[in-house]
Amino acid sequence: YCLVMTENYIRNNFDDIINHADTIEKRLEASVDVEELIAENRRNLSLCEENGENVILIDNEYKIDINL
Repeated sequence: YCLVMTENYIRNNFDDIINHADTIEKRLEASVDVEELIAENRRNLSLCEENGENVILIDNEYKIDINL
């Protein structure tokens, strides 16, 4: 599964995204630009779709329940 954030989600939750940036893994970059994050997520969505990957689009809230 690919988790991809929409522009709407990023703009409305940017502070939370930054505050939890290294919750799962250590990020190398100390600063993140909102526009770069939006562009990166658009690219990720495009690549996932091109490769037939399952995508979970995070738009209104980050609440995910997946049975693996």
